[in-house]
Amino acid sequence: MAILQPLIASINSAVNVILLSMHREPGLNSSNISTTGPSLYMKELQDFIVRSWNTHILPFNDRAVIEEAGRNLAIRCIELFVQNLATIRPISFAGRQRLKADCHHLEGALKPIVADLSSLGKSFRLLRAIASLFTATPQELVEQTVEEGGVVPPYIVLFMLFGHAGNDMASPHVTAGWGNEKLLQWLESHSAERDRLELITGALQKYRSVIRQKNITQYDPVYPIVTSYLENVAKHLN
Repeated sequence: MAILQPLIASINSAVNVILLSMHREPGLNSSNISTTGPSLYMKELQDFIVRSWNTHILPFNDRAVIEEAGRNLAIRCIELFVQNLATIRPISFAGRQRLKADCHHLEGALKPIVADLSSLGKSFRLLRAIASLFTATPQELVEQTVEEGGVVPPYIVLFMLFGHAGNDMASPHVTAGWGNEKLLQWLESHSAERDRLELITGALQKYRSVIRQKNITQYDPVYPIVTSYLENVAKHLN
């Protein structure tokens, strides 16, 4: 496996760059976008995975090592895909339908490296869950993920809820002054759910300050849904 590590690291790095380009996908905030996909970034990902795998990984003779490398890459792909998806803003309902379709296209992209995606366990269930949740309303999103120990991490649910809010209620990483790439780096180095929830709590505090400064009389409709969900999650962490 050691001999493959530099190659796998290089492939992972390229996958990260491709998935980040989701945020530059044309038309995601338009009502006129095709909802079937695949999106441009997804086509690029599909092509890259097949090409890099066939060229650099499959020539190795150790099937067990190749299978392990495939599983690890697929799990990382799904994690990065879900993190990018959860932080997309602004996005129209048609854009949501397009990215929901991309969830299914990602399955197709990963099949060449993991024949049976169900063998990925929780990661595969997460991808399937996100596909069904991404077009849900904020209330539906909370109702369908409220169960403790569910497959969708609470921080992902919360980022998705922010995606339904108006401009004043900025996403946590935007409040922190970060771009999407900086957020992904931070998430990779802060895997504890508590740290991630603290980042979100800070964004809510900033939003309350914005409301006071602008003398706005009503909170965004998503705000009470976010705070209620966050309080419920925090109870189970303590």
